[in-house]
Amino acid sequence: MEGTSMSYGAVLAVRGVVKAFSAARVVMERSPHSVLAGEGATTFAVRNGIEAAETLTDDAKQQFEDWRRQHLEEEGSDHRGESHDTVGVICLDHDGNLCAGTSTSGWKFKHPGRVGDAPVVGSGLYCDSSVGAAVATGDGEEILRTCLSFAVVEFMRGGDSPQLACKKGIARLEETVKRSAAGRSVEEVNRMHDRLTVAVMAMNPKGDIGAASTLGPRNVHRGRPSFPLAIWRKGDPVRVVEETEIP
Repeated sequence: MEGTSMSYGAVLAVRGVVKAFSAARVVMERSPHSVLAGEGATTFAVRNGIEAAETLTDDAKQQFEDWRRQHLEEEGSDHRGESHDTVGVICLDHDGNLCAGTSTSGWKFKHPGRVGDAPVVGSGLYCDSSVGAAVATGDGEEILRTCLSFAVVEFMRGGDSPQLACKKGIARLEETVKRSAAGRSVEEVNRMHDRLTVAVMAMNPKGDIGAASTLGPRNVHRGRPSFPLAIWRKGDPVRVVEETEIP
């Protein structure tokens, strides 16, 4: 998404294309549509110069075969595992133009046809160069329900810093999860919060950044109790910091 013209392009459920970012960009720049899905997205991308390639790796295929043998009788179960692999990027150029992009393979062993938050404007990403940009990662269904990235940008529009906006966005999401848990036992609600994995990061036109997540000492993801992000400014080396290090 390009934040000055508010142009947006996305590909959903696309196969045979490794560079999903590039495929989404050609949709934004060369198609009258904002979103293409499935075979149509692949065809359009390849016709516009995006390289076609097999995206199923031997390792991923073996994981699927192992899972299918173990869970053949458990259709519909939650098998997300340690599968979040979303890439979220926010860029600011010297003229003050912001852009944002996200890419993911999504929920591990998901039902065919499932689409998460990553390609959905307002949920996985949102960008307005006059205000700021945000990208999200984690449990897509929760991000979709709360339009998390749009909410964070709107908090910045109201005057909040990127860091405060991210914290407010996560707080709103957690409150939504609580409301959806009405009627469930305390034990079940606690389990929901312990495994809730959502993070969001943001940047404003001045280059100030923010990040927040649902992680904590009781809710770690891949061994981390907080969300890491990489920061690069022209002329400086890349820095990897935790959300808790951002003032």
